[in-house]
Amino acid sequence: MIKLVSVSIAGDRALDLRFSDGSAGRWSAAELIALDTVLTRPLTDRAYFGRAFIRQGRLPGGTDSSFPARALTGEWRKKDF
Repeated sequence: MIKLVSVSIAGDRALDLRFSDGSAGRWSAAELIALDTVLTRPLTDRAYFGRAFIRQGRLPGGTDSSFPARALTGEWRKKDF
């Protein structure tokens, strides 16, 4: 199973991510933020977004949810980053 091993802030709404299989890329939260839901509104706060961290190889979503590594890598692989 691929796990997230490194995360760093890359602007107001993006994260640079590195995975256990050696892949890396930039993930943008812009599409999530544009949904403007109760769960995504906190991501508009720079201080909140800047607290990104890894828990058990995943990027926690701020609630009890999280973004698994395969979901994050699949997004930029589809876009040829």
